[in-house]
Amino acid sequence: MTVREAEKRDIPRLIDLLEAVHYTHHLLRPDIFTEKGRKYSEPDLIKILSDENKRVFVCEADGDVVGYAFCVIKRFIDPMVYPMTEFYVDDICVDESVRRGGVATALFERIRAEAEKIEADRITLNVWEGNDPARRFYEKMGMTVMKTMMEINLRK
Repeated sequence: MTVREAEKRDIPRLIDLLEAVHYTHHLLRPDIFTEKGRKYSEPDLIKILSDENKRVFVCEADGDVVGYAFCVIKRFIDPMVYPMTEFYVDDICVDESVRRGGVATALFERIRAEAEKIEADRITLNVWEGNDPARRFYEKMGMTVMKTMMEINLRK
């Protein structure tokens, strides 16, 4: 199993995995997410792969991409907070057929290494309430709750 930066040739597999993540979110929150869809189109992915403030890592096993991590480098300069660089994990996906096999851990180790390489102050991400397996994994990786977003659903 190897983790490397994604390349254009990985786009078809990234699309498959993006659709799987979207469906997982649909099952978790059908009031928000449609049954079919994905976060990025092929042109979006081409642009993301060449953006210097974004990183996309893939985990490859036996020649197949079995997971990914989309990350964004965010630099904050604001008079109300200390200047900081955040390595934001926008999305992580592991193919269902290989879950609990170390893919997510390998991706997270690469995320941590890249964040340290760019001298980021912190790694952040969002996790949907109810996605308990993901939350447990992130806690195992050393993450703690930074803030909570709350809602009132006015359409129920």
